[in-house]
Amino acid sequence: MIRDDISSKLVHLTRDVSDRAAADALVSIVAERKLRGGTTCIKGNYRCVCFSEAPLSKLTHILASPGATGMRYKPFGVMVDKNWLFVRGGRPVIY
Repeated sequence: MIRDDISSKLVHLTRDVSDRAAADALVSIVAERKLRGGTTCIKGNYRCVCFSEAPLSKLTHILASPGATGMRYKPFGVMVDKNWLFVRGGRPVIY
């Protein structure tokens, strides 16, 4: 059985207090061609860039009702192939 809750793609969504600020963050990512890692909720002295492996079909439901899910992210982001990211050092995390 194929799982419909994971994807071969990974999505990095932007977040901010407003849609405009989150969209501006995406414009900055594209212009600079760079994702900057954060340290929030990260143990040790590491900077990490977070991605979701949730398929777009699932993300649309989550993003449509952020209050119900507690999700802070906005519907702006970049998608990459999971294998592409793994070749460049990306790895799964344990929550």
